[in-house]
Amino acid sequence: MRVTLVALSLALIATSAAAGQTADRAMTVFVTASEPTRQAKPTEAVRQQASAAIDAAQTVRKDLDRDLKAQFGNRRDKWPAEARERVRGG
Repeated sequence: MRVTLVALSLALIATSAAAGQTADRAMTVFVTASEPTRQAKPTEAVRQQASAAIDAAQTVRKDLDRDLKAQFGNRRDKWPAEARERVRGG
């Protein structure tokens, strides 16, 4: 199904491009169809590791937010640009 949609899309693109294309601007396109690979179900150890990483990141973000609120107040629109950028992750 997916290969059919890709082929149909490419045919439409080629048709619309050919309508406005002259012979001196021809282009050759090579397309190879492939089946999507199935992803294996993560193991419990991998799931726990990812969960621990998410929890650690959330803790760091909450601590940063708390510290910046203590320093600059609750209204983020009044914070300096550098502080807002730090909260956004930049």
